[in-house]
Amino acid sequence: MTNSDWNLSYLADRAVVTAEDARWLEELPGAPRAEQAEALRRLQEDAAAVDRRKLHIAGLGFARLGRADEAIAAFERASKLDPADALDVVNVAVGLMSIGETERARRRLMPLAQGDDNTSETARRYLAEIDRIQQAADREIRFAELRVAALRERFLAGTATIDELVQLSRSLASFVTNGRAGYDWAEVTRVLETVRERDPRNVEALELLTAAYGATGQDAQMDKAVRDLEKIAPDSVVFQTIDGQQPGYHKWYNESMGARIDNLLKEAIRGGADAKDALQSLQALVQRFPDNDYYHMALMCALSVNSDNPGAIAQAEWLGERPNPTHERQFIVAQVFLSAGDRQRAEEHFAEACRLARTDQDRQDSLDRLAYLRGRGDT
Repeated sequence: MTNSDWNLSYLADRAVVTAEDARWLEELPGAPRAEQAEALRRLQEDAAAVDRRKLHIAGLGFARLGRADEAIAAFERASKLDPADALDVVNVAVGLMSIGETERARRRLMPLAQGDDNTSETARRYLAEIDRIQQAADREIRFAELRVAALRERFLAGTATIDELVQLSRSLASFVTNGRAGYDWAEVTRVLETVRERDPRNVEALELLTAAYGATGQDAQMDKAVRDLEKIAPDSVVFQTIDGQQPGYHKWYNESMGARIDNLLKEAIRGGADAKDALQSLQALVQRFPDNDYYHMALMCALSVNSDNPGAIAQAEWLGERPNPTHERQFIVAQVFLSAGDRQRAEEHFAEACRLARTDQDRQDSLDRLAYLRGRGDT
C-alpha cells in the first residue's frame, strides 16, 4: 500500500485541512524517522482522545512511516469520536490491508460500498484492490511453497548453497510470521545455524538468526548473536532500529497496541459477524509476536467466550508456564480452566493467584473462588 493510497483515503471528503496542518505534513518526510515517530506520538498524546483532526494527522503520519499498527490505532481512536464519518473506517481498512488482514478489511468496507458518495466509491475501489491482492497472493504463495519445498530438499540433502539457505530461511520466516500452517521458528533456526557454521560472517543470516532467537525467547542465544553481529557489522540495520528509538516510544507503541487489542477483544466478546474476524486478527498477532503474554491472554479470553475450550485451554497452559507470574494472569487463567470444566487446574491457579495477590481485595477474590471450588463440589 503506497503513501499516495493513504493520502487519498485520508483526504477524501475532508472539508477543511488547515494551512498549518499542510505545513506540518510537508515537513514530516524531511525529518529522521525516529524524530518523526516521536513527533507523531506527541501529537496523538496531545489529542487526548478528543481532537479527531489530530488523530487523523497522526494516523497519516504513521502510515507514511510504514508503522501500520500505530496508524490503525490512531484511526480507530478517531473513528470512536465520530462514528458517522465513514472515512475513519476506510483508513482503518487500508491499514488492515497493509498488514495482510484483507478479510477483516473487506468486512469493514462492505457496508460503506453501498452508497453513491465519494467515500463509498473509495470503499469500492479498495474492495476491488483486495480482490486483486488476494488473487496475486494466492499465486505467490503457491509459487513460494513450491520453491521452499525444493530448497528444503536441497538443505536436507546437504547440497544447498549459502545463498539458497539464506533464501530458504527468509521464506520460512515469512511464512511463520504470517501464521502459515506447517512452518515454525525451529526450522528457521536450524537452517540459519547451518549457515552460521559454514559462513560465520554472513551478516544477513546473523540478522535473521537474531530475530529468530528473539521470537522464540532464547535470550542467551540472542545476546550472543547480537554481540557477534556487533563485531562483524556494527552498522547493521538491527542496531539502527534499536538505536533509532527515542525515549518513550516503546511506551507509546505498547499503549497503541494495547488499545487495538482491547478493541479486538471487545468485538470477539460481542459476537456476531465481527467476532470471527477479531479472533483471526488476535491469532495473527500471536503468530507475529509469539512471546507477548498480553496478546496470548487476549486470545485466550476471546476463545473462551466464544466456547472454543480446547483453544482457550491451550493458551491457558502456555500462559501458566510463563516466567514471572502475576496475580492477574493466574486469576484469569484459573477462570478459563473453570469455564472449561477443569476444576483441578482452576483451583491450582486460584491458589497461585492468592499467593501472588498484592492487595486485600485481590486476595479475597481468590479466596472466594477457592471456597467455591472446595466447598460446593459440583454445584
